[in-house]
Amino acid sequence: MALYRRESARLQEIPATTFAAAGLRERNDLQALLRDHVDIIAPDTLVIAEEFGDWDTSQRRIDLLAIDRQANLVVIELKRDETGAHMELQALRYAAMVARITFDQALSAYEKMLARLSRDVDARASLLEFLEWESADETAFAQDVRIVLVAAGFSREITSTVMWLNERDLDIRCVQLQPHWHADELLLDVKQVIPLPQAHQYQVQVAEKAKRERATRSATRDLTRYDVSLYGVTYPALRKRRAILRAVQSLTGNGVQIDDIAQALKHSLPFARYRGNLSRNDLLGSMLGDSIDGLPMNPKYFMTADQDLTRVGDETIAVSKRWGRNTVPELRRLQEAFPEAHLTFSASAEQGPAGGVYDPDELD
Repeated sequence: MALYRRESARLQEIPATTFAAAGLRERNDLQALLRDHVDIIAPDTLVIAEEFGDWDTSQRRIDLLAIDRQANLVVIELKRDETGAHMELQALRYAAMVARITFDQALSAYEKMLARLSRDVDARASLLEFLEWESADETAFAQDVRIVLVAAGFSREITSTVMWLNERDLDIRCVQLQPHWHADELLLDVKQVIPLPQAHQYQVQVAEKAKRERATRSATRDLTRYDVSLYGVTYPALRKRRAILRAVQSLTGNGVQIDDIAQALKHSLPFARYRGNLSRNDLLGSMLGDSIDGLPMNPKYFMTADQDLTRVGDETIAVSKRWGRNTVPELRRLQEAFPEAHLTFSASAEQGPAGGVYDPDELD
């Protein structure tokens, strides 16, 4: 829509222009402006990196990388032109690549950006304050990736693609920046064009349907906790993944070889194993650069807190989180394979929240 200025009893149109005509370059001008005023295109976000590409050996770079209040990553892609030129496909590729970065990697990127901009800011304190966290929570960090596309205009192909992807539970927003000249000043008309305001009610209905489906799944989720006993020591009210973890730690602590434990289990990837007595950060770094059968290792699928790591000889081991309904059969396999451990387990009298309330630690 056009912008108008009231002059006495008349409305005078403020002419639109282009970023190229205004002499604004994508990176040096427009990108820097939006980096420092990101709220106009993505409210409640914090920019943590500019031209981010630590995850890729190619020359591809994310224009702006941010986080929101829920600790989700936000990929912001900018174009000066009026079509967007395949930017949604580029942003999707970037979102997939950054989905695996950790809190520490994000912090490192933030520190580099602040140093390059000569800003005297404690990056860790700033990040934790923005997230309202007392300390870093790796399991809650980067659970999702949002995308914000910013351009002077969007082609019909882009808008159709974005709306279709959003219907399939992605979060992609298109923000239009239209420059105007007025009295030797450059004005920006900023408006979110997708999600469309007139589609709001439809999107609410879709979200409500998805919410009901999630509630149904949560109500039927097995949140049973277990009392597990090995070598005469009982560990009460353990969640499923921690029942396996405690069994593995107790067995290795009593001299059972980790290879024998892995052989007894049916899980396709029960452990992440790396040479050396590694710290958590070193382990995460090794995992992020590793792959199994051509697929990248994902630290989110393993228990990597320092107290959860098992160190045997010259090896550091992280146990998988993904046991779910196979927890009981796997415990039985350990029971049969290592009778000397006197492994017993039963449903605990002390259970989690009543009524089948969803417990995020049980996402297997």
